[in-house]
Amino acid sequence: MPEGKFVELVNATDKIVGIVPRKGIHSKPQPHRAVHVWVFNSKKELFLQKRPRTMEICPNLWDSSVGEHVEIKETYRKAALRGLREELNIKAKKIKRAGKKLVKFKNAHEMITLFKTTFGGKIKVNKKEIADGKFFTKNALKKLLKQKKTTPFFNAFFKEYFK
Repeated sequence: MPEGKFVELVNATDKIVGIVPRKGIHSKPQPHRAVHVWVFNSKKELFLQKRPRTMEICPNLWDSSVGEHVEIKETYRKAALRGLREELNIKAKKIKRAGKKLVKFKNAHEMITLFKTTFGGKIKVNKKEIADGKFFTKNALKKLLKQKKTTPFFNAFFKEYFK
């Protein structure tokens, strides 16, 4: 089977139980691997990306700095580093694993591993994948959540890490 454009299906303990094409992964509930990366600046503000309105799941909502599906034979860490490069043009070396959980929203069931990093340079968003992006303070993030302008995937981790 060719690498890339395929994802591994997993069970609730993250054990691989199958491989399916990436296209249509959210057409029915199929738990699969994904990564999110939170990028902070020196002021401890968190960079969020705004999902394009053309997205199948959660269009036009704010989400983690990076969100990627893990491709077959790819580690969570490699997927996170790939996402940083592809989505934000960041060539990070230091990322720290911050958590892992199965998040379910409609037909999107994702075993997400969250990574965090700090970046002091200029972020250049890939406009083919991201509608917008900017840094938010903790209070501004709380306001976004209250206004229901963030994805359920981001919310699942935010509530745990920003008590």
